[in-house]
Amino acid sequence: RKLPNVSLGAFLIQMVTRKKKENVKSYLHIRRYMYHRYGIGNVFENMARGIIARGGEVIYNAVIKEIGINREQGINKIVLDGPHGAQVKGDLFVSTIPLDSLVGYFSPVITDFENISRELPFRNGIIVNVVIDRNKFDDPHWTYLVNKRFYFNRVSETKNFSLHCAPEGKTLLMLEKICAPQDPVWEWDVEKWRPKVEADLGILGIKPTEIKEIFTSKMDKAFPFYRVGYESAKKSFLDRIVSLKNLVTTGRYGLFLDINMHDAMVLGIEGFKYLNEGRLKEFYQTHEEIPILFRQQKAEAK
Repeated sequence: RKLPNVSLGAFLIQMVTRKKKENVKSYLHIRRYMYHRYGIGNVFENMARGIIARGGEVIYNAVIKEIGINREQGINKIVLDGPHGAQVKGDLFVSTIPLDSLVGYFSPVITDFENISRELPFRNGIIVNVVIDRNKFDDPHWTYLVNKRFYFNRVSETKNFSLHCAPEGKTLLMLEKICAPQDPVWEWDVEKWRPKVEADLGILGIKPTEIKEIFTSKMDKAFPFYRVGYESAKKSFLDRIVSLKNLVTTGRYGLFLDINMHDAMVLGIEGFKYLNEGRLKEFYQTHEEIPILFRQQKAEAK
């Protein structure tokens, strides 16, 4: 969905009629984005405040020790490790954590899922944040660095999402590197990144003297890694996990999808609806089309 669906026939029709048919399955026809003035984290902070205002509880920085399950009931408890040391019980559960992490918490262990880490693996992501002594670098929100000269995979400029994401006279570039969990770069300190940063940004016309600060952010299991034949492995997993009737696994991590945040939000909302209505099997069978249908319905409503 992030790549163009190129068709010679559609191109010729467009040349003759001067009309371009939008492909609703592609992100590329979207030209207007909504972004929070002070960063996307504010959306989730507001959600947490809303939960608390309605009498709910938000537990931060908790580590799951185990997820108690049985075949008939599904999840019967979640045990938290560390200072919380609590047991969380509930009627319905929504998981958005990586599939291999989810099944790794199950107690008793379900051997049906023992190969999940190999069949549906993830890759880590490292963001090297670079403060530049410029008010602005470029117009695009993000640029994929596909030329082999580049070490990094993508560069994003947060100020292009919102001017409030960086102070006047400075801008922040986010250089992204995808790596395997065992890759040595995962353990690099900031100064080891500097030569790589200076080399790639030098190609883009930024001098080393313009780089004022470098700091990193790490994303464990940030990207699903699609091996040949992953579709059948994923279908097999979802066909088995549906037996846990009070649990839905959804979102980018929970459905092994390389999707953007807005589609992940749709799948979170819709996933709970399907769970609450006892339609889990239907959700897992149609989940890839749900965000597309959601956007079509919103467009038709306008």
